[in-house]
Amino acid sequence: MLDNKILNFSVIYEGQSLYKTATFSRRVSLPKAIRIHSLQSGFQPPIFGLAKDRDGQTHGICDTANAIEYEVVAGTATSPASFVNRVTYLSRDAPVLRTSRIRTNESSTLIRAAERESIEEDESSTVIAKISSPEPTGRTVITGSIGAEPSSSEHKHDSKPGPFGLNYGLTRSDIIKLVGEHAIEASKESTLTLTTVPNPYPEFEKYIAMISPEKGLLKIVAIGRNIDTNSFGEELHDKLIEIRDAVAKTYGEPKTLDFVRSGSIWNEPRDWMMGLLKKERTLTAYWDLRSSTPNHITLVDLQAKALSMDKGYLTLSYEFEGWEAFVDSQKSKTDSVF
Repeated sequence: MLDNKILNFSVIYEGQSLYKTATFSRRVSLPKAIRIHSLQSGFQPPIFGLAKDRDGQTHGICDTANAIEYEVVAGTATSPASFVNRVTYLSRDAPVLRTSRIRTNESSTLIRAAERESIEEDESSTVIAKISSPEPTGRTVITGSIGAEPSSSEHKHDSKPGPFGLNYGLTRSDIIKLVGEHAIEASKESTLTLTTVPNPYPEFEKYIAMISPEKGLLKIVAIGRNIDTNSFGEELHDKLIEIRDAVAKTYGEPKTLDFVRSGSIWNEPRDWMMGLLKKERTLTAYWDLRSSTPNHITLVDLQAKALSMDKGYLTLSYEFEGWEAFVDSQKSKTDSVF
C-alpha cells in the first residue's frame, strides 16, 4: 500500500503470508486458478507471458492483459498439469508484466483447460496458521472466510466414524459435546481449535474444525508436533512417509510430490530444510477421493512444513463434500463489498 492505494494483493493457496504470520494450504491447478481469476466476467481476454525474477529465472506466468501473476510450484510454468501456490493482482506498471508472450499453442491449451474447469469443483482449501496474529498493514492477502453454526446436522450419525472420530456435518455444539469444553483452545466464528478429538493420533497436537452455517463440519486440519531434524530433513521426511503409509491403509495409495522448484539455489541434499523453509521445496502426499467420497471425504492432504533449518511439522487435512462450494460462496460475499 502506498499513499492509501493498494498496489497489489495476493491470493495465497499454499505457503506463508507476507509477514509469515499465517500458513496456508489450498492446492489448486493452474487451469483452475486461471478459471477463477483471469476468466472473471468483465475481464479482458488473457494474454500470457512467462513470469521471471530479477535473475531471469522463470517462476510462473503472467496474464498481462489483466495484470495477474501465477506462481507455479509443481510442473512447468505453462503446463495445464501444474499447480499454483499464489496468485497476485499487480499494478499496471509492475516490471514482471514486461515479458514476452508464451507460444500461441501453449496459451490456447491453457485457456481451453481453464474453460473446462468449474468453480463449484474448485480444489482449493484453507489451513489455519499454526501460529497466527494480525497481518501488518501492507500487501493484502485474500483467503477463504468462515461462517457460523448450522441449525441442524444431517450426517452426524454416519455409520462409519469420520477422521479422528469427527463426522461430516457435525455442528459446533455437536463437536463440543464430543470433546468437552476443556478441549476448546480457540473459537472463532465457525472454526474450533481443539486440543483433542474423540480418536486422537499421537503425532498431532491440535485439530482445527471448520464449520459451515448450512452443512456443518466441512474440513478438519490436524497440526503435527514439532519435529527436530537435520539440514537434510531426514526426520521430517521419514515421519511424513510413516504417516502417509498409515493413512494409505484406509484410502489407498496417494500421489506423492517431492521436488525442488526449478531455479532454486537450495537444490543440494544438505539444503533440503532451507528449500522447504523458503517455500522452494515441496513434500506432500494427497488422496483425491472425489470419485468415491468415502464418508463424504473428497480430499486428504498431508504436507511437510518448515519452521527453521532444524525444525518442522506436518499437517493432515480432510475436506468433505461442500467445502469447495462453501469457500467460493464466502469469497463471493467478501468480494460483494466492491
